Amino acid sequence: MEALLRMYREMEPVEDVMAALRTTPEYLSLATQDAFVTEVLRDPLCDLYAPKQVYTLRIVKLYVADAEAAGGDISDELMAELMERIASNKNLNSLDELHHVSYRLRLDGAGRTDAITCRVATAHNEVGMKLWEAGFFLAEYALAHPNVFAHKRVIELGAGAGFTGLVLAANHPAPAHVLVTDYAPEVLQNLRYNVELNAFRNMLRCSVDTAALDWTTWTWTDAAAFDVLIAGDCVYDVASFPDLMRVLAAFLARPNTSAIFASTIRNQTTFQAFLDQLHAHGIVYDEVPCDFPHMFTYGNRASIRLCMLTRAVEPLAS
Repeated sequence: MEALLRMYREMEPVEDVMAALRTTPEYLSLATQDAFVTEVLRDPLCDLYAPKQVYTLRIVKLYVADAEAAGGDISDELMAELMERIASNKNLNSLDELHHVSYRLRLDGAGRTDAITCRVATAHNEVGMKLWEAGFFLAEYALAHPNVFAHKRVIELGAGAGFTGLVLAANHPAPAHVLVTDYAPEVLQNLRYNVELNAFRNMLRCSVDTAALDWTTWTWTDAAAFDVLIAGDCVYDVASFPDLMRVLAAFLARPNTSAIFASTIRNQTTFQAFLDQLHAHGIVYDEVPCDFPHMFTYGNRASIRLCMLTRAVEPLAS
């Protein structure tokens, strides 16, 4: 049941969860039905921080339908789950439902396992309250290269739900401090919730703070307390590039600083405009090899670029 539990916590597609369940030996037996309920659906972490309710209901309905189609019995525990989920989903607006996802991390090299939990939203317009591919990618890089961030002060732009910054703070060795930032009030409220949730669960090895950061008003004094700036999926709007470049230029003007960006290339013209702006502002772009383990389930991995940004010592050639 361990693989099924991981899939359920991460809210992998229902079809994938059911496909994995159907490969379980005697998956329609009463014993397996009860094990799925007690070890997966009633997982203590998911009891506290539940996945989307309609997601769970779909899984339970499909499992019951499989048993009925095979002419088998349905366990009392599975039927109780079905009734409870149906009752709890009445009058629920599934598009606006806030729910939780939990991602397991393997840390320390000594078998220690933790899970970072984030509250996220489903609605298509809640871009700051979703988890994005480049954020997962950057988190994988951080887990594979902890010494890049160890004992350093890290600031994250456009942190959204905060997953990447929280992974950094849970890693070993950890940064000295992490500041996760965003701008929209509702995103910041959710970001604070996720930081407090994981701090309460003792998942974080360093202090993590949240702050509103408006790129249009950033000044060089704001950057003085940090060594590394990170951002995932912040390169998508050409109109924001002038303000983003001003932030980067101010941050990288200090010695011994660097920025690490992970970007999903959805439009090559937009990404080229980003590269052109970096060059115009004297910022050096070095692509980072993506030879680290793939730990999380997400799409578009081949379209993501990871880069290290530093200030040019000499003016860049035009």
